[in-house]
Amino acid sequence: MHTSFKIKEAFSFSWNRFKANWRVLSGTIAGAYLVNIIVSTLSRSAQHDIATISLWSIVSVILGVMVAYAVTKIGLLEGKGVKVVWKDIFTRDLVIYLEIFALTVLVGVVLAFAVVAAMGAGIVFSVSVPYDVSIAISVILGLMAIVYLSVVTKFAIYALVDGSDIVGSLKRGFNLVKGSFWKIVGLFVVLVGMNIVGAVALVIGLLVTIPMSIVIMGYVYHKLVEAHTHHTHHSHTHETHDSVKESVAPKEE
Repeated sequence: MHTSFKIKEAFSFSWNRFKANWRVLSGTIAGAYLVNIIVSTLSRSAQHDIATISLWSIVSVILGVMVAYAVTKIGLLEGKGVKVVWKDIFTRDLVIYLEIFALTVLVGVVLAFAVVAAMGAGIVFSVSVPYDVSIAISVILGLMAIVYLSVVTKFAIYALVDGSDIVGSLKRGFNLVKGSFWKIVGLFVVLVGMNIVGAVALVIGLLVTIPMSIVIMGYVYHKLVEAHTHHTHHSHTHETHDSVKESVAPKEE
């Protein structure tokens, strides 16, 4: 599949969107960070009270899912040039929160199996190669699985919030990554570097770099969807054309 996004254009687009709506974008990140600090502080204050620690752990998971929805919704809207308002960030549809949680758990299970498979491959290789080499192979395969599934999951969550069901969102995630994986990984590396710079800038810089990162991911998602849709339509049209040609071609006697 032809990759239709350019990293430079994605950054330029996100910067313009940030300037146009920085209050909501930065405010959302600041609010999420503040809530995280409060929950973490309360959780640590529980000390050895297992029930209280468990309660705050559940609260953390719920808030994490809500933040994942909010961040994804921001990316989807701002990524196509639609200005986000506060009411867009949350939803009363509890099903979507449950679906995000279920999708995350499902990918976590798949990832666990992938890591175990990587370890198994290392054991198999240890029969014919030095032990250190087999360990290196296991680590490399495990890291590749983690990176690949992380990228797929990111776009699968976008697809889920965009209206797909759990299975459909996973399929879309795999399809969008296909043919663009290394370019997306390169983009992730650039985003990590940008946010490190934001953290160094007295942490306040993160109120700029994180919103920009969110918008960039939304922008890239929409571009990949457009490219995939175009590719699918083109392939379907080509197949239909070939079928028509075959049906009207004179038969040899």
